[in-house]
Amino acid sequence: MYDTVTDTERNINANISTDKDTEISKYKPKEHGTGVSKDKAAGTAVAGEVKMRKGLLITFVFTLIITVPVAIGASRLGWAFDKILGTKTTIPITLLSVFTILFIAFSMMRPVSALWFRICMWVTGLHACVLAYFIPSMTSASIVLIIFGQTWNGVIKPVVMFIIAIGSVITVIYGFIHARFFHVKRYKKNTGKLEKNYRIVQLTDTHVGSIIGPHYIGRMVKKVNELNADMIVITGDIFNHGGVYECRDIGKVTAEFAKLKARDGVFAVKGNHDPDTDEPGMAKFISGTGMTFIDNDTYENEHVTLVGRTGLVTDRTLRRDMGSLMQGVKYDRPVIVLDHDPRGADDAQEFDCDVIFSGHTHRGQFFPMTALSKRHNKKEYFYGRVEFGKTTSICSSGAGSFQLPIRVGTNSEIVCMDIR
Repeated sequence: MYDTVTDTERNINANISTDKDTEISKYKPKEHGTGVSKDKAAGTAVAGEVKMRKGLLITFVFTLIITVPVAIGASRLGWAFDKILGTKTTIPITLLSVFTILFIAFSMMRPVSALWFRICMWVTGLHACVLAYFIPSMTSASIVLIIFGQTWNGVIKPVVMFIIAIGSVITVIYGFIHARFFHVKRYKKNTGKLEKNYRIVQLTDTHVGSIIGPHYIGRMVKKVNELNADMIVITGDIFNHGGVYECRDIGKVTAEFAKLKARDGVFAVKGNHDPDTDEPGMAKFISGTGMTFIDNDTYENEHVTLVGRTGLVTDRTLRRDMGSLMQGVKYDRPVIVLDHDPRGADDAQEFDCDVIFSGHTHRGQFFPMTALSKRHNKKEYFYGRVEFGKTTSICSSGAGSFQLPIRVGTNSEIVCMDIR
């Protein structure tokens, strides 16, 4: 492992040597007002705003639609508590559930504070998670009782519903707390190309926005910096489906990401939820954090060569051919591919790359989606370490949460790999 750099030596905006500034600068997006005309910047901003509004409108309509099943599920939940505990919670639970859903739907379309918006999203998400466990479990219990010739008459119905309700609530509370803790997943890879270990820390799928905010990112950054990385790589979906605009405290989030420390810098590629790097909000974020995006490009230093890929998940036409991308790549040092989609491992193997870092799947995030996601993505593109010939594929479960603020059966993960 190379000697750890101090805070003074590692300043992502100013304290990189002149030679490295020259080497890296060609990969950085041009700042608006210099490399991008005002008209183009304005046009991109409008396009980003329109895209955001469309996304929020779709979410708004969907939220209104699910109000009915949420009300039905909530009323059944309250009924179970009433029968067992002798309370009168059916109407309050139902009204609270409907109010929460409607409030968050309308707050999407109107400006509210970032903290208030995020708390409402947590409450709505947790409620949705309880119902997501409660309703299928009730359906399964009904089928089992019918098979064994039992009926729902008498006390058995409220008892079963109460047990399932309590189990659903406990599961969701656990999942919410568990999702707030970071798990470091460690790997080693011996390529025979380096005399000393070179430490790469991978982040992916933080999904900053409605669920993930600056406090969460700050704790993640602190955990990453404790690993003393030589290089940090981010493999997409930094932002949630609303892009930069969904994050109502983007300034604070940018400041936290800017605290990431690695001797050789922070490199990233986009995911399917990230906006274009020339979109004004995204360009400002990149400039403020000091990250270097290498989508469809390569970067090399004296220790490793990075190959950045994009476009497989959303639009394959945006994806540069691997053959042209690999022209001139030196194999005398480890060749590391950054790709949001783990299916890129096939191309990485074809060109004898040493490692590919990816994410995208979240490992399903919570049970039973874990099983469904594994079936959909196939085992080799789902999670963890898989060997594709000489190529090691590392697919992370991600450091954040998408849409629902829980993790059950998976971890909020930071990958740490020592390569030599």
